Amino acid sequence: MSISSRTNNGRRFFRNERGNVALIFAGAIFVLAGMVGLAIDYGRLTSMRQELQSLADNALVAAATSAKSSSDYQPTAANHFNTNWDMKTRLAPASIKVSDSGNNELSAVANTVLPMTFMKVLGFAKIDVGVKASIVYGQNSAEMALVLDTTGSMSGAPLQGLQSASKTLLDTVYATPGADEKVRVSVVPFAQYVNVGTSNRNASWMNVPKDTSTTTNQCSTSAPIISQSGCSTQTATGYNDGVPYTYQYQQCTNTTYGQPVTTCGPQTSTVTWNGCAGSRNYPLDNQAAVGNDRVPGVMNVWCGSEVLRLTKDRSTIDAAVDGLTAGGDTYIPAGLLWGWRTLSPDAPYADATSSTGENAARKVLVLMTDGANTRSPNYPDHEGYDAASANTLMAETCAAIKAAKIMVYTVAFNVTDQAAKDRLTACASSASQFFDAPSASELKAAFEAIGKAMAAIYLKS
Repeated sequence: MSISSRTNNGRRFFRNERGNVALIFAGAIFVLAGMVGLAIDYGRLTSMRQELQSLADNALVAAATSAKSSSDYQPTAANHFNTNWDMKTRLAPASIKVSDSGNNELSAVANTVLPMTFMKVLGFAKIDVGVKASIVYGQNSAEMALVLDTTGSMSGAPLQGLQSASKTLLDTVYATPGADEKVRVSVVPFAQYVNVGTSNRNASWMNVPKDTSTTTNQCSTSAPIISQSGCSTQTATGYNDGVPYTYQYQQCTNTTYGQPVTTCGPQTSTVTWNGCAGSRNYPLDNQAAVGNDRVPGVMNVWCGSEVLRLTKDRSTIDAAVDGLTAGGDTYIPAGLLWGWRTLSPDAPYADATSSTGENAARKVLVLMTDGANTRSPNYPDHEGYDAASANTLMAETCAAIKAAKIMVYTVAFNVTDQAAKDRLTACASSASQFFDAPSASELKAAFEAIGKAMAAIYLKS
């Protein structure tokens, strides 16, 4: 073979080789592009499935917490789902179907389609996407103590705000199907004292002296005012449960008195118990159980509305909230202690179920106050002014309540003192269970959030 022939054959070989390489490269590019397209579409599919799952979960929670009856589950869930489904981004409709097992469990199936971009070339114009969601609600019985500050500084609008917020909390809790049978609530108003009710005067756990009434002849002498001059109106500052307020009074530079006059007559002195509970000596004053060391009744003091023991009767609970009255100074440990006692299976009340065992109930104590301790115990009375002592007792009582497996929520209503907020934060079971509510609307929002937590909604995995 000539050199010319060999050269031509070589050229043809290399032309064929370059053609094969081009074909192989083109095929590789096609495969690579397909893989990239597949990865992109797969990423879109994963993103859509995650969004669909999240919406289905949230729609079920909305149904369980907002629906008025079982017939409202589907429309409530669908409304929530449709409102949050982004049609503009997803370019496809979606739907959700809710089913009720009748055993405190709701299930849902959500479906949509994902239009394909790159996988169209493989014959897949769209892919069906479906997810399932389930929740259980009201699985366990629950007992909740509302420990509510009704001191003098809560008079007027603040008390009305507290009553409204409490109703919101109750509405939220009892909106959960089955809650009317599984949730019991106590209401513990507190100020300087807690009113355990005069009907408990002879209870085995109370030590109350008998009421007495004594009449004696008393004389008093006073001089009548004949004239005054140089009088002017003065302004002064007083304190209501530690909260300053201003008032006015008359002051005169010259006062002329007449001859003293003595009057005599019968005077009746009474000693009466109005249901106010004092404190046992330390350390019994932060222990819930009452044995042989009975609780002393404090005579001739006022102590607001009576404690409502645990009940599941909503109308009775509402009546207790509506009947709250404001007055007196602040001693938070008293409210905490009696709130704990309403949740205890031991005397004095012994109404609550155990927090352990097969029939254990979830226990929650909600403490709301609008300020710091302004009173302290001097045993059995709460007439002292040692705030540091009261704060120490508050911390010890909070710790004991949490050790008894009771979840503690605390709410500071219109509190500006940071130290008081810090004490309430420390009292709560966690920092997230402390709420700072500077206004009535924020108090209502805080109570609603606590109510939702009490609803016991659990997403199943």
